[in-house]
Amino acid sequence: MKQVILIVAFNLLTIPVFSQISVGITGGGKLSRFHYSHTVGSKYRTNTFITAWHAGLIAEAKLHGNLYLQPQLLVSRQGAISEFDMNTETYRNYFKGVVHTTYLQLPLNVVYKYNRWYAGAGPYIARGLGGRYHNRSAYISYDLTIPSSEFNTQGEIEFKSSEKGIKPYNLYMRSMDYGANFIGGYEFKNGLFLNVNYSLGLTNVYGKDSGVKNRYWGLSAGWFFKKSAAKAMSNHKQP
Repeated sequence: MKQVILIVAFNLLTIPVFSQISVGITGGGKLSRFHYSHTVGSKYRTNTFITAWHAGLIAEAKLHGNLYLQPQLLVSRQGAISEFDMNTETYRNYFKGVVHTTYLQLPLNVVYKYNRWYAGAGPYIARGLGGRYHNRSAYISYDLTIPSSEFNTQGEIEFKSSEKGIKPYNLYMRSMDYGANFIGGYEFKNGLFLNVNYSLGLTNVYGKDSGVKNRYWGLSAGWFFKKSAAKAMSNHKQP
């Protein structure tokens, strides 16, 4: 995986020398959270967005007509805030978990352009680089038959390619994440662009049976170097 990412990054930087492909930079903010596939206890669960960011390289190559290929290589900060609160006549069971993760993400979008507006979609692959968690849990017994308890735990998230020999559940996340990306935006004549995208994670991030997947809405801005340079040269040649 590391070799693949290095090759892609090298190609993004060097292909403008040999072709008409444009390369630029992009970055922005996002609202990130987890999606829970399991319905058990869902009425007691609150899943809140967390603010994060992403930044990196983008390239563009014309495929045919108005279709373009837009690969990106991004450092992507993500995360989630999850709460579980079950309150009955005899006890209250409460949990809050805050997760911050960092991925190296490679989206590969095919976009259709019309009058500088564009929309598209494509797959992505991501490798976990690091993260932190902070969990708080409390059990309160109203009839005092069971002692009340409260725990606070925090630390580093361990990304692993295998589930064998893992540490406790809340310290472990799968190293690879796969999913789909949907994008739409507007590009100016000088190479500047704005877009919004939705990332649909398809991998269970805590393990194959966890039912927990990454999701986020993102807002990005960027600049294609070659297009901006071509625009400046065109203006300079005009009498």
